[in-house]
Parts: sequence; structure tokens; C-alpha cells
Amino acid sequence: MLLKKYAYLILLSLSILLGSAVGVSCQTEIDTTSSDNQKVNIKSAESMVHTRVDGNEIDSLKGDIRLYQDSTFMFCDTAIIVNKEHLVAYGNVIILQNDTIQTYCDSLSYESGSKQAELFGQVILINGKEKLNTNYLKYNLGTKKATYTDGGILTKGNTKLSSKRGIYYVNEKVAYFAKEVKIIDEDLTVSTDTLTYSMEEEKATFLGPTIVTDNNSEIYCESGYYLVPQKSALFEDNAQYISGAKRATADQIFYEGGVGDVILEGNAKYFEGKKEATAVKIVYNEKDETTRLTGDAFYKDGQKEVASDVINYNGKTESVTTSGKTEIYEDDTKLIAEGIEYNDSLDLGHAFGNVVWEDTVQNIKIYCDDMYYSDTENYVKAFGTKARPRLESLMLGDTLFLVADTLVSLTVTDSLGSKDIFNAYENVKIFKEDLQAVCDSLTYSASDSLFVLYDDPILWSDSTQMTGDTIKIILGNHEIDSLKIFNNGFVINENSDAIYNQMKGQNVFANFIGGKLSDMILEGNSESIYFMQDENDAYIGMNKSLCNKILVLFEENKISDIRFLTNPASTMSPLDKLSDSKMKLDGFKWYYTNRPLSIFDLK
Repeated sequence: MLLKKYAYLILLSLSILLGSAVGVSCQTEIDTTSSDNQKVNIKSAESMVHTRVDGNEIDSLKGDIRLYQDSTFMFCDTAIIVNKEHLVAYGNVIILQNDTIQTYCDSLSYESGSKQAELFGQVILINGKEKLNTNYLKYNLGTKKATYTDGGILTKGNTKLSSKRGIYYVNEKVAYFAKEVKIIDEDLTVSTDTLTYSMEEEKATFLGPTIVTDNNSEIYCESGYYLVPQKSALFEDNAQYISGAKRATADQIFYEGGVGDVILEGNAKYFEGKKEATAVKIVYNEKDETTRLTGDAFYKDGQKEVASDVINYNGKTESVTTSGKTEIYEDDTKLIAEGIEYNDSLDLGHAFGNVVWEDTVQNIKIYCDDMYYSDTENYVKAFGTKARPRLESLMLGDTLFLVADTLVSLTVTDSLGSKDIFNAYENVKIFKEDLQAVCDSLTYSASDSLFVLYDDPILWSDSTQMTGDTIKIILGNHEIDSLKIFNNGFVINENSDAIYNQMKGQNVFANFIGGKLSDMILEGNSESIYFMQDENDAYIGMNKSLCNKILVLFEENKISDIRFLTNPASTMSPLDKLSDSKMKLDGFKWYYTNRPLSIFDLK
């Protein structure tokens, strides 16, 4: 260090200078120019004292001092030059290089051979629009390499970089910072231990653990870069994002501060309270509070789980949309569709495209083109644009199929509690291997295991057709246990081609065993037509009866016996004496063409 090496000579020179030793004084222009590029050349000073000590040539200068070496100019109030190679300058020290580089300090120690300087006090190095502030700086005027070790601030525009230690390559406009490094750029702050900074690109490259703070969010990484003008960055190696309750990790995190995008790529994971999301890529916009997940996207909120190709979430409107095959699981329900739109604040969702909704407890599935649903209300409304919605319910290994223009599932609460209700509207059709039906509308109560068919329903069980104003079907152990027909009950049992046993009454009550008709009671103004057969199944006559209450027994899907329970009035007629009209009760209609014979008839 120059001050230590020449301390004796410098102190001696100072004493001579302060004592006004013999020499040139009171001159405004002292030119001792040697034109030696390896020496410190004196242009002028107000006073100069030249001495020789121990073989060393010492120049002591005072007042408005101007020095130069090659194209570098120096100014100060007091200077001591030893052998024109070693310079110590004090007071308002200024160094000028080229047209853009200016350096200011309180004092200076300089060696002309190596062009190495040590600057003390309030040091300022200005390089065009760049400014470095520190209290101590090692600066090579040849290589233009500036090094500080006790804190410094490098500024360009609104961006400030501070650190405990730093190296600033002035020509290359590149800086290396270490220890307690911070970048402050308007609303953004970067804190790290080590980074390099390109002044021209205004690009910071992180070389160690780094935290970037922007408003209320933080990003952590162990390598990456930040471009100040674009406010864009790449964070890698253990990259993490934190904003309030929001937390995210990924192989890479890209930050686009101008538009507010945080982009997570590779093993992207996002957490917020009970919410969590994973995807190949996640894009979160801080301004709009929107999140977009693409590639194996998965989103979970409490009990709800959503998987899709693309998932979009809007934090302001609390809405979720998806595109591509989507699967949603919540409690005991599952929903599959090509896309969904769901508003959490309204608790209303719309699923579209090959929709499948499943209640795993009730063993019910609904297939449709479109569906509206509500999670908290347990509400589902299915309808179709290309095909009518279809319900499938598994019953002891057999499946019940049902189609209608509209299917609705909901939970109804009354004084007795809550129950799950299923409704079907307009042109309802049901197919099961041993049961088929059509009606205008239908209601099913899962808790009561009860189907109610409205508006002229028609029900078929094997060779028996049943009609009435309303039909109730009661299930037991997932198969038909009994049914009730209210008002205008009409039962037709096809015995053989064009031979129909018929019964009608105000109300009809039927029981099933093993899913097959066992017995039936007709009440209220009941009538019947029954075709009697001998042991060889040959028809021997027709029995027509009037009775207020009739019991009908079935075996192998055919009437085995009819019993008239109250005041019957019967007539027996041979078949050859009867016309076709006499063989039918009033109101007889055989709806064979209406009957769904397979699932392909459910249109």
C-alpha cells in the first residue's frame, strides 16, 4: 500500500509543504511536463516545493492542482508526488477519463506504473448514467476495474444495487457483488449473497440463494436472472414463490413484473390454505389474481378435486373453468366432462361435452351433453343439445336406464329432515330387463326408494302392461318391491297373440318377488276380463266380472288366478260368440309401439 511504503517521505513532505519551505510559490501555472506516460505529470498548481530525500525526488503541491498521465487527468487541493510515480492527493480529488468516466473522493493514493489507485472518503465513480458510491475503493485506472470491500451502492436510473463487497468493470459495464447484496428497483427488491450485473442489459444474474420481493410477494431461488427494464426474471434451483397464504414451487419460475405474471414450469405446485394445484405449467397473474394450469392439471380445494388438461381459476370472481377431459371428485360424487365453468361465490357450475355424473353411494350415473350443478345444494340439472340425458342405476347386477329431456337431482329439506330427490321431465323413458316405462315426468326419492311416474304413465313388466294417472314404484334391496297405481288403473296381461287378460280399477296395488309380479289388488269400480283355459291351454271361454275389489295372482309372468273379494257379478261367454270389441274393456289400449325393448329405444 502506497501510504505505508512511503509514509516517512509523505509525512516529511507534508511538514515541508505546511511550513512553506523554499521552492516555487504563488504561481498559477507550473508546468513540469515530462510527457512520460508512465509518470504522473504536473500541469499546474498554486504552489510547489521540490525536495530530495534519501535519493527520492519529492514534489509537494498545493492549491488548484492539475495532474495527468496519458489521457487521465487528476485534480485536487493538495498533492505529494514521489519520483513522479507515487501520488498522494487530498481535498476535492477528481479523476477524469475519456468523456464519460469521472471519479470523486476525499483523498487518493496512486501508483503510476500499475495505475492502481486507492480512494478514500466519499468516493463517487460516474460512468455515463452509472454511478458508484462507496467510502473506500481500489480502482485501476488502466483496466478500469473498481473494487470495494466495505459497502457500496451502484446506481443506474431508478435501480440501486448495494452490497458489502463488489467489483465494477467500468469498460465492460459489468459488476460482481457479494455479501448482503440488494437490488432496489421501484416496487421490487432483490436480496442475495452473490450476483453479477450487466449495466448495459440491466441484467442481474444470481449466483447463490436469492429472495426477490415485489409488493406483497416473495420469490426464492438459488440461481437465475432478473432483467430490470422488462421486470422479468428466471428463478431456478429450489425456486419458490410466496404471496400471503399463496405458495408455489417449480423447477423454473419465470416472473413478468410488467404484466404481473408468475410462470411456474416443471413439477409446478401451488398451495393456498386448503387449495392446492399441480401441473406441468402454472401461470399466476398477481394483478388479475388469475391462475392457469396446463398439462396434467390438478386442483384440490378441501374435498373437491379437479383434474383436466387445462384449469383456469379467477381469485377475484372465485370461478374455475377447464378445457380438455375434466374429472371432478367431491365427497361421494364424480363428474367427467370435456370442460367446466364453476363460480365458487355463486356455487354454480356448468359442465359440457360428454358429461358423466356419478353418485357412488346411490350407484347412479347420468350421461348428458350439458349439466348445471351446485356443490353445497347437491343440485344437478342435466340436458342435451345432441342427445337426451340418460340415467343409469345399478340394481343387483342389473341396470336401470332412464332418459328424458331434462334430469334434475337435488336435496330437499323439510320438517322431517333432508332427502335426495331425482326428477325427470318430459318424454321420460325407462328400460330395465324386467321393467320398462314411459311417462311425461318422474320423481325418485333415494331415502324412500320410491319412483313416482306422472301424467299418463305406462309401465311394462314382462307380458303385463299397467297404466293410470300416477304410478308409484317402491324399491327394496335395489329391486322392485311393489307398486301403486292411482286413478284410472288399467292392467293388461298378454296371454298370447291378441288374447289379453284385463283388469281396471280406481287404484291398483301390486307386489313383486325377485323383481317379478307376484300379486295385485284392484280397488274401486273394478272390472276384469279373464280368458279361461283347459289343461291343454286351450281357451274355453271369457269371464267378465264387475267387483269393487279384485285380487290377481301371477305365476311365470302370467295370471294364475283371479279372486273377486266383494260382491262380484260375472258372466261367462264362449269365444266363438264374441266379437273383438266384446273382448276388451272400455279404455283398452295396447301400447306395444311405445314400449322400449332395449337401450337403443331410449331416444
